Amino acid sequence: MKVNFAAQVFSRSVGKVIEKFGGEEAQETAKFILLIDRFFDCLNVRSKFEGQKKRKTDLMPYESIDDPRFKFLTDDFLGYLKDWKKQVDDRAGFSKIEKLKMFLTHQTYKGLVITVKSVVEATKFLLQTLPRPA
Repeated sequence: MKVNFAAQVFSRSVGKVIEKFGGEEAQETAKFILLIDRFFDCLNVRSKFEGQKKRKTDLMPYESIDDPRFKFLTDDFLGYLKDWKKQVDDRAGFSKIEKLKMFLTHQTYKGLVITVKSVVEATKFLLQTLPRPA
């Protein structure tokens, strides 16, 4: 899948449409899409003004170690993945192979955890140590 197609599928607008019109059975899908959209935006900050231009606060530059996006990434996003994994692991009546199909691959899960923790810690470190422009 090309990145621009993935970005369109996992977008806020798609998540909101599914949330509104998808019915009860589609609410987890909508939640997942909205989380992925925020995750992508939090890690895709490219300029000082893109967040204003697109009206997406998650695209704003990081300026404080207390930025609420750090909590979103570590608690909400990683917490969601951890809860999903636990729910799959705790399901009775399914083989190990069947359970593997219900969650992300081990490599993808670990990669997301490492990426989030690394980005959060590196960004906080840089915010604390680099001189601020006047």
